Amino acid sequence: MKKVLGYLKPYAGIYFLAGVLILLTTLADLALPGIMKDIINMGIGKGDTGFIIKQGLLMLSITLLNLLLWFAASYLGAKASFRFARDLRKDAFSRVIGSSVDQADTIGTASLITRTTNDIAALEMISFRILRMGTIAPFTCIGGIFLAFKINADISMVFVLAAPLLALSCWFVIKKATPLFTATFPKTDAVNRVIRENLTGIRVVRAFNKDIAEKSRFDRANDDLTQTNINAQHIMAWLSPLTVLVMNFTILAILYFGAVKIDTDTFLVGDLIALTQYAALILNAFMRLTMVFQMVPRSRAAATRITEVLKIKDTLKDPETEAAKEPKDNSISFLDVSFGYGNAAAPVLDNISFTADSGKTTAIIGGTGSGKSTLMQLILRFYDVQSGEICVGGVNVRSIKKEKLRSRIGYAAQKAELFSGSIADNIGYGCNEITEEEMRKTAKIAQAKKFIDAQEEGYDAFIAQGGKNFSGGQKQRLSIARALARKSPLLLFDDSFSALDYKTDAELRKAMRLNNQGSTILIVAQRVATVMDADKIVVLNEGKVEDVGTHSELFVRCAFYKELVLSQFSQQEAAI
Repeated sequence: MKKVLGYLKPYAGIYFLAGVLILLTTLADLALPGIMKDIINMGIGKGDTGFIIKQGLLMLSITLLNLLLWFAASYLGAKASFRFARDLRKDAFSRVIGSSVDQADTIGTASLITRTTNDIAALEMISFRILRMGTIAPFTCIGGIFLAFKINADISMVFVLAAPLLALSCWFVIKKATPLFTATFPKTDAVNRVIRENLTGIRVVRAFNKDIAEKSRFDRANDDLTQTNINAQHIMAWLSPLTVLVMNFTILAILYFGAVKIDTDTFLVGDLIALTQYAALILNAFMRLTMVFQMVPRSRAAATRITEVLKIKDTLKDPETEAAKEPKDNSISFLDVSFGYGNAAAPVLDNISFTADSGKTTAIIGGTGSGKSTLMQLILRFYDVQSGEICVGGVNVRSIKKEKLRSRIGYAAQKAELFSGSIADNIGYGCNEITEEEMRKTAKIAQAKKFIDAQEEGYDAFIAQGGKNFSGGQKQRLSIARALARKSPLLLFDDSFSALDYKTDAELRKAMRLNNQGSTILIVAQRVATVMDADKIVVLNEGKVEDVGTHSELFVRCAFYKELVLSQFSQQEAAI
């Protein structure tokens, strides 16, 4: 909570100025009943028209001034609140982007989206409303009660009795409602998660005719959230009627005791009217306070969730001082590397040792779940090894700053992720600058030139979010082109050839060998055809290195590799 409130400090001056303006509007509101009291108490008679006009113009001027002050205060408050939310969103997004993968996974994608949008929007609205209502209400209450006591202390004692009763009612209601409001946030995350899963997986949903089942799943999450909100609002709904009830009894008591005093000629009608107007102002102020109190449970829960995001840290720290020596070449070495995700019972990788030679192509093949993709993510330091070392050019990757390490790597992920924008934007995504000629050459190597040229707008053709307007093979080729465009000494391809036909796959790898000489290429694949011509093949089986060698060597001596080959080729084809 304190961490979130800290983002209000830069705008404290604006909030203070807005508060002063609101205070002036409060003074204007409190001045009007006093003027009305003086008019009524003096007893209007013949010849008092000028006095009435003068007092009326004074009241009108105060009202207009009140409107101007209120407009200025609202403008300043909105300006400060929107900037506060902007800064909060900016830092929350930076934390998410800069966090390690495991930290972001702990909170979850759906929840992170909700927290950086809905929760911050709620705090933005609350900070604005609390300024307007939370500032004017206490001043009005205190000022109104003071002026009421100034008119008649005996009758005004009813305010002293009513105030604790109202405070106790608010405290009780908020105490009951807070747990329910807190529970709405994870349920909002659940609704967001279901929507997100269905939008990204809509083709699967329709292919398996699960529309009704998914609607039912959404309805359950939606109804759960709705019912929790209804239960919370049922409790909060007691605030307004309780406040109105207490304040109306207060006004009734004022009228009764005032009438008794008027009957005994110890009280004036103008004073009674002024007291009832002050009671109405105080009632309105308490109504505003109850609205503020209604926001408190939601704002506390939202602030807590945002604070969790702001506390996310990158657990994969850069070295305080970089290694004295630079990588001697572009080799990648795994030395007794073991790694497991979270609290998994068994490691994903167990004592992995091999070297991808500098300037050569090394392929990694194995069954599903054997840890191939994990190897790639460890090289990029998305995670850190639990034991052993990964070295680039003889230097431990932990001794190299992450930014510098990743600047040496061109990476094509297992799932081809494209960003909304043009084809040119996506190919040049990892480059500071790239010429049109270089882009065309890269696209040609990635076997993407033909379908790009077929686009009406060429390299300026629009790519929808996630590349939905392109096929799987086209997305993979654009992803590969993006990796190649960096001209990196290390090229990592994480099963990024899987959607390509054999002919395109072969032509792409041939073009890479011709145009990326000197680069160390590491290819993860499940297709034997993709790895057959690699300089070295690493065979993984259940997180362990089964064997390392060329295709012909492994086919003879590695039973597991031979089984993989024969599952995809005939004996004669495999022996080539």
